[in-house]
Amino acid sequence: MPYTTACIWEMYRWKTVSPLGVPGSGGEDTFFDEYFIPKGTTVSPNVWAVHNDPTLWKEPSKFDPRCFLREDGSLVQPKPEYLIPFSIGKRMCPCEILASMEIFLYITCLLQKCIVLPDEGKIKGLDSVDIPLAELNRYKVRFLLR
Repeated sequence: MPYTTACIWEMYRWKTVSPLGVPGSGGEDTFFDEYFIPKGTTVSPNVWAVHNDPTLWKEPSKFDPRCFLREDGSLVQPKPEYLIPFSIGKRMCPCEILASMEIFLYITCLLQKCIVLPDEGKIKGLDSVDIPLAELNRYKVRFLLR
């Protein structure tokens, strides 16, 4: 089960669904580090930049769930603070826990009941930041009941 969770977390990171998160605006003048942000300024978290930052991830363009696993195969806990697929701060998605639980249950049930194979008999490489999330629908798979 830790590997399944690591794969889900890595998919969140590797193919960020909302690259610029949910925009918000400051309710008052504020400073962030040395930056002054006036009241009412729209601020968008660049989730894609965080998820592809080579100072945070060993090889950000590669799909590698092992980055969320310890040497003994257990899951890194808590989830790294720089994995932010549901945005960050007060404007983050309130359903992150529910969505993550549902995705986990859906995937584990599917893998329990089916073998998933590439449709054309070969696995295509997906390790590229050049493949947008919308392009993944071109990859066909077959589901065989176990």
